[in-house]
Amino acid sequence: CGKSSLIHLLIKTLATQPISMSKLQEHSSLSQYSGSAGWYPGLSTSYSSQDPYWEEKIEDVCRKWDLSYTQLCNTVGSLGVDPKVLNHPCSELSEGQKKKISLALSLIAPVDLRIWDEPLNFIDMACRQQLEEMILREEPTLLFIEHDRRFMEEVATHEIRYEEGRWNFRELLNSNSVLAGFST
Repeated sequence: CGKSSLIHLLIKTLATQPISMSKLQEHSSLSQYSGSAGWYPGLSTSYSSQDPYWEEKIEDVCRKWDLSYTQLCNTVGSLGVDPKVLNHPCSELSEGQKKKISLALSLIAPVDLRIWDEPLNFIDMACRQQLEEMILREEPTLLFIEHDRRFMEEVATHEIRYEEGRWNFRELLNSNSVLAGFST
């Protein structure tokens, strides 16, 4: 099981409605789910995929999720994206812009758990710094996969490692925290 597959399995488990893996992979870049009674009743989550893509206008996404478009503009601006690009179709945006918008949507969503699959993909150094500062300041509950050791050491309070073909959950199981990062 790869790290991204583990994230997809977790999201599928958290969803209140059945989600096929193909549908999840197709539409997972901008997703919000409510928790299932099978895991944590009432747990709400947001997900930012490795390669974000969406068809809807961002204003429609904000309306659908009851998010503040103004707050999104402010958050993407602080991540180094001109808020004017929110009016452009996804196909016209750079990979970095798409990733920053996806992370910003997750950050402003009023959810219990944010799940991020490689949040630093396509992100420049200035945005990495700002993202670290936002995480440390806001202290959102995050579960993320990342290969950047420095980022992991800076923001993760607990870590699950994949070493020598096995998952190492010891540190997470010996704590009460949900915040974790996956690394190789």
